[in-house]
Amino acid sequence: MVVGGFIPEKIPDGSADKPPEVMEGVISKEEATAVQEVLKAPAPQPPPCTIFMKTVEFLMKVNAVQFVHKALAHELLSLQGGLTCAYYLALAWTYMLREEFPRCAECLCEAVRIDPLNPNVWAQKGHLCYLQKDFDNAKECYERVISFVEDAVDMHFVYLRLGSIYLEEKEYVRAKHIYLLACDNSASCLTWLGVGIACYRLEEMLEAEDALSEANALNNTNAEVWGYLALICLQLGLQNDALLREIRAAQHRFGFGDPSL
Repeated sequence: MVVGGFIPEKIPDGSADKPPEVMEGVISKEEATAVQEVLKAPAPQPPPCTIFMKTVEFLMKVNAVQFVHKALAHELLSLQGGLTCAYYLALAWTYMLREEFPRCAECLCEAVRIDPLNPNVWAQKGHLCYLQKDFDNAKECYERVISFVEDAVDMHFVYLRLGSIYLEEKEYVRAKHIYLLACDNSASCLTWLGVGIACYRLEEMLEAEDALSEANALNNTNAEVWGYLALICLQLGLQNDALLREIRAAQHRFGFGDPSL
């Protein structure tokens, strides 16, 4: 069609002057091919675990700190590539036990740089902040740990410490949720006690009584458990003479104050 004497030129096939929508289709195909090639490529393999790091894992389980340093020294001499995340984690663990917190923090920074998605790195970083009473950063690290699909090795302590932070900040609903996760992961007197305290603060007395009964079944010498059981009896107006006598006997034997204060 002729408009005002102007005849539009025909766009030749294969020209760089093709309309944008045509070029977009070509680019999308090229990108799709590139993505397929990347997906087919083998994923980079993590460095193999050496005999020295296997030894370190065993020594850490038995708290042989001095021997851990010796094994790490051999690992350092035998490395052909770079230092691994596991190396820095083990070294940070030894510094944490010795309360050399600045050195521990340096090792954990290196571990985060090498493997920022490792839940064990963030768990240990949270423990470091917790021991330094930096509870805001500890909470942030622990919350990051529980957001990962893979659990950290010491999830029990992560749950306990995060729950205690929530209780201290009066976030009782969150505390209850975390302590219930801890009970599901590895039930103990302290995990059920945490559930009981959170329920008591939320005025869920029957649930608190059930949780504290579970805690008492696992350890009947915990004075704080007996203290909260006594408070629940008072709140509910229970007249269980046998239970009250047992509570008074435990109070005289172990000693505890009023946890409601």
